[in-house]
Amino acid sequence: MVKIPISSEEKNKGDNPAYRLTAGARSLESRAFQKAIDIFVSILRDEPENGNAYLNLGKAYVQMGRMQEAVNALLKAAELLPGNVEAYLLLSQAYAGTGSHDDALMTLRKAESLFPDEPYVPFKLGMLLGEMDRLNESAEAYSKAVTIKPEFAQAHNNLGALYVNCGLYLMGVKTLEKAVEFDPQNPICRDNYGRALAGLRKFDLAIAQQLESIRLNPGRAATHRHIADTYFKMGNRELALKAIRKAVELNSDDPANCLGLSEVLTDQFEDQAEGLKLCKTWLKKWPEDIDVISRVAMIYTASRATYGGKDTLNINGIEKAEELLEQALKKAPDNVRLHKQMVLTIQNRGWGGEYTERALRHLSEVVRIRPDDPQAHFELGECYYSARGNVNIYSPDIECLQLAEQSLRKAIRLDPCMLDAYECLAKTYEALGWDALAQDTRKQAESVKNRE
Repeated sequence: MVKIPISSEEKNKGDNPAYRLTAGARSLESRAFQKAIDIFVSILRDEPENGNAYLNLGKAYVQMGRMQEAVNALLKAAELLPGNVEAYLLLSQAYAGTGSHDDALMTLRKAESLFPDEPYVPFKLGMLLGEMDRLNESAEAYSKAVTIKPEFAQAHNNLGALYVNCGLYLMGVKTLEKAVEFDPQNPICRDNYGRALAGLRKFDLAIAQQLESIRLNPGRAATHRHIADTYFKMGNRELALKAIRKAVELNSDDPANCLGLSEVLTDQFEDQAEGLKLCKTWLKKWPEDIDVISRVAMIYTASRATYGGKDTLNINGIEKAEELLEQALKKAPDNVRLHKQMVLTIQNRGWGGEYTERALRHLSEVVRIRPDDPQAHFELGECYYSARGNVNIYSPDIECLQLAEQSLRKAIRLDPCMLDAYECLAKTYEALGWDALAQDTRKQAESVKNRE
């Protein structure tokens, strides 16, 4: 066997940083992340100011879920490569992975000022703000992304899905039409477009889009769940049940699929026992998941069925829902959605006396958590107005009405265009016997309406 001599150039390749960078990048592509990390670390021993090595090292750490190490590497990459937008996008992702959403947001805001024409910056900003439940700002960021790049299908899709999730179906349809136009083979765009159409009760068009989504990706459980929801809205319970069972079959680790099955089952009296039995299964499977507890509570409230068995007492469904929400609030006392759901559950049990007092307590908690939210102050004020004569903690009605006035005026200060708050405040003034103030309040509301 003839040995081929190795040239000195080949021998030196292993010491060449550019060659090693390429080798590390190949390891990244082949998902050999630890090997890639070892290569980039070795480069940085020889060249501690190599920005590309820091950038790729950060990528590898992100892929392995080693987020704090990723942050450290990517901070250095952003310092050494100030014109590299990817360094900022990855750094934001790493910060979010450590739970530092404020740092992630600050990083993207900086990138936004440095790279004003890069559509992926506002796109990632929209995703982050959505995770932070800052939905209006999220929508603004996605809108900016599609302004910079009108054919950006994924940004159109995310913006449209956000509209759908907020119940803004017409805006969702218009936005998701664009997503499908620019990426017609994307099953997620098709599915979300179908969800928007179903929200407008255009069921035949919705089903057509969702069936096309399933054709493009038959293994996507979420699409089967969404088409089940469309069938359910159409009143076709048989097809809804078939579709949601398929979703569970494809992914039984997604609570949304499992809870969707319970919701469809409990809609019919003959299947309520099976649906509620499954609810107990989901609570055992995800005992710490606040969303699971909340949705199971909604199922009990909606079914108003009996919760029971050999080892439990028979409890009215609404009482069981309240019990679950109390458990959830102990785990997440500052969860606004849970407090509002508790108010609705209490009101389903009754109105007046103890029920009204408890509803007011939960609405007061919402105001404490979100002191600058005009809607929170409005809902509290409206409840105080409705509570006069129905509670024991305020002896004369006037005390309830005065508290209603304070909350409603606060709502208007925070949002001078909230017409519902003006109307409720005017009725509060009338109940107090302050007719002149009631007239002035209605004039202010009319002025706001005319300006709009």
